[in-house]
Amino acid sequence: MGGCGTVELIRHRPTWKECLQALPAEVTAFWAGQLGRDQVKGTAAVISEWRKRLIEGPAGLSGWEQKAMDFLIWQVGEEGLPESKVSESASCVGLSPARLRVGLSLLAGRGLVFRLRLPGGERMFWCPREVREAVLSSKVTPCPLPGTDISGENRLSGIWDHLFLFLVMIDREGLPLTKERQLPRKIERKWAADLELDSDGLQGSYWDDGSGNAAFLLLMELADRLNLIAFEPGRVKLRRKGVARWLLQSWSIRLDELWAQVEQAFLSRHPRQHPLWWWLQRQSGPNWYEWEETVTVAWQDLSVKGSSPSVRGEVADVLKEWLAALTWMGWTEQVGREGRTWWRWSPWVPLLKQGSKGWKGRVQPDGEVLLPPGTPLDRRWRLAQFADYMGGDPLVHYLLTPESVQQGATKGLTTVAMTAELEELTGRTLPPMVAESIREWGERQGARLEAVWLAELAEEGWADEWTQCLSEHPDWGRVVSRRIFALQEEGAKAFKRWVAKQGIPLAQEHEGSPVWWKELDEVQDRWEEGESLAAWKVERPDFRPETAIPGWSSLPRMWTDSLRPYHESTLREVFRQASRLELDVSWSGPDGRVHRITPTSVAAEGQEWMVRGKGEDGAERSVPLSGVSQVGILPPWKE
Repeated sequence: MGGCGTVELIRHRPTWKECLQALPAEVTAFWAGQLGRDQVKGTAAVISEWRKRLIEGPAGLSGWEQKAMDFLIWQVGEEGLPESKVSESASCVGLSPARLRVGLSLLAGRGLVFRLRLPGGERMFWCPREVREAVLSSKVTPCPLPGTDISGENRLSGIWDHLFLFLVMIDREGLPLTKERQLPRKIERKWAADLELDSDGLQGSYWDDGSGNAAFLLLMELADRLNLIAFEPGRVKLRRKGVARWLLQSWSIRLDELWAQVEQAFLSRHPRQHPLWWWLQRQSGPNWYEWEETVTVAWQDLSVKGSSPSVRGEVADVLKEWLAALTWMGWTEQVGREGRTWWRWSPWVPLLKQGSKGWKGRVQPDGEVLLPPGTPLDRRWRLAQFADYMGGDPLVHYLLTPESVQQGATKGLTTVAMTAELEELTGRTLPPMVAESIREWGERQGARLEAVWLAELAEEGWADEWTQCLSEHPDWGRVVSRRIFALQEEGAKAFKRWVAKQGIPLAQEHEGSPVWWKELDEVQDRWEEGESLAAWKVERPDFRPETAIPGWSSLPRMWTDSLRPYHESTLREVFRQASRLELDVSWSGPDGRVHRITPTSVAAEGQEWMVRGKGEDGAERSVPLSGVSQVGILPPWKE
């Protein structure tokens, strides 16, 4: 952000709701009362009422609050404003540092801006995205783009599929990293081929930085942001709890969460371009939009409203980066016609959010498995343990092979379990040839090492009864000898229930280590991995504006009441204290005309004491102390 800029201090940008919920209940109750919603409890009333007022107009904000809000929207955006940067940022706002501080403090006292304390002790002012977008809705009316109806591609695959396959590969093969936290080139090439990853569409994007395959860098960043992976020395590992939660989500929730992280990734690189991002999302509908027309209209809509991209070329560069990456990910589509480029938001993503809508997959006699769009990912994860991904769009293709089925067996899946999984996915029995192949491939002769629960019954009568149970539920395990049984995880659970019901004492119980994904719905409770997304704390606002100026209470009251004449030594002290606290000073000369200055220094120059600072127009000013007849410090909360 240049001279008015900030650095990225937080990765997880708290929402408006998160900020309000982090404050004591009495604070939000106070705001609800101020907004006339005191009969409604919780943060929803505060958010809904403020959103309504902000969209309708200035919402009763003072001039300094409006200037501070505009600064946060157009020049700070997604990064927040460190408290240490307020003074140097004031010149970007057209306010003195003290008035900017008061404007921010007043906004914080309304629940529109929040003071966050970061782990290192740094404090920052943060305006949630929802607040900024509500204000933008009152300031900018996007001009509708002229659209046209042209044929495009029916593409349902996207970053969501790449991310899923990436996680499967990490689980299956592990992912080593170099000392620089990069993928080894050999693995990078192999995985790019296996996953059908072509990163050409990401050329020139943030991830195409020359440090590795752009597609893998993007996937690792999104997986990290979604809390699906963790970086350890020399490797990447899955966060099992996070992956289990992600696999069990509905498609609608999964895509919304993924989209939120894509937004964070984009805006963390271009924090001031949030208004442009907001504008781009307003261009909805099924029509296609011409590229040059998009740039022109975006520039006209935003540049005249004070947006940072006042140069058309800057708008074009940012939009080009975004739309290229969004198209590669599957959120947008692009086509070329007669040397011109057209784009649109993908109409297929809303359809994918609906899930499979009850559609079932199909298993071909040759062992090919076809899955419809929106197949639950937890079921697809289980299939990926014993079938090879073969691509496909819109239908996803997997292939059963001797190697893939044997791999499933090494994961602890029996041929009965594999067959049951396929029949669940398709809603019908398998073709006889496929069922026979699975049995043959999964039960090959030779050495076999299998993790099972070993069950032994002392009485042959008990053993006969349990043998009968296994004949009715072959996926539970198998008979090893007359009184000994090798049980799978479900069989072990059933065995413990059965012996308890029969009143048979269980002498010993030694559990193995089950494959974590077999019971995905239990993984979320079994593992406690990951870390908090929010390392920040929201500070309670102070509703007195003078607290925004540390040291204000120590000033003599007469200095701030009105213009007064003072002895020369007192004049110097008034200006010095105003300079220390970055306050505005009103003064008049012998002619009685009143002027304003924000002093930055008071020093002797030859025989004269000079006050230097900035005038109301922001220009540098010098005032000889001998020319000052009366002076008064202006309370920065009074306009």
